This record gives sequence, C-alpha cells and structure tokens, in this order.
Amino acid sequence: FFRLTPPGWQLSIPAPPKAYHGLRILANTPFPFPLVQMGRTFLAFWVFTLPFALCSAQYELIGLLWCIFFVTYGFVGLEYVSTELDDPFGDDATDFDDLGMAETVYEDIYIAIYKADGDTAAYQLRERIAWRKGKGSALHNYRMDYMDSVHSRDSYSYS
Repeated sequence: FFRLTPPGWQLSIPAPPKAYHGLRILANTPFPFPLVQMGRTFLAFWVFTLPFALCSAQYELIGLLWCIFFVTYGFVGLEYVSTELDDPFGDDATDFDDLGMAETVYEDIYIAIYKADGDTAAYQLRERIAWRKGKGSALHNYRMDYMDSVHSRDSYSYS
C-alpha cells in the first residue's frame, strides 16, 4: 500500500524514446509518389485554367491579372513549402539545425552542472562528451555499448 513512485512518472519516463521513435518513423516513411504526382498535376491544371475561368466574368483586366498572380503565387508557394517539409531532417539550408539544437542543450546542461556541482564536474562531463564524440557516431556508440552489455551479461556466471 506504499506508493514507490510519484503519480505520473511511469507515464512520463518512456515519452522521449517514444517521441524519438515517432520522429524516426516520420523521417523514414516515404510519401506515396503517385499522390504527390497527382497533386502537382491538379495544381498545374488548376493554375493554368484559372485565367480562362475568370475571363468569362465581367471584371477589369488589371484586377484579373493581379488575382491570377496572387492565387498562382500562393498555391505554387504552398507546393514549394510542402516539398521543403517533405524531409525536414536532411542537410539542406532550409532544414532543421539538429546539431545546433543539440549543442545548445549540451551547453545548458553544462551550465546547470556548473551551477550545481562546480567547474570540476562540468569539465569532467565536457571531457566525457568529447571522448564519446571522438569514438564515432551516436548510433555506432549505442550499438557498441549494447553489444558490450549483452556480452558482459552472457559471460557472467551464476556460481
């Protein structure tokens, strides 16, 4: 009848790995190309036939030209934005700065540790992160640590 964990902790601990896994699924799931192709075809057809549909109405020519320009500019701009958002985790200039955001988080952690434990602990953490970064990519480090833990667990004897 004693509660060992505060309420809600068991729900919040697996949230970051689930969110990361959801982002990995989002980044690795291809968008159906026929859907993209049909959307672009309909967009081109609609934009190129819009002047003919508006010409039958009794409007000023300059007003029709401005209307067609802004509608075309808006829809083609939306298509361009959807193309850019198709892969937001790449290396293009318009993609998210993942490494910059990670460095900001690391710097905030260093500052918090510096304020809590002093400069020696912050320096030790910085050195450990630099050592881990020098070993290779994060995925490679994770796999190696996992394999080490599996091998050390398997080699442990229960005598």
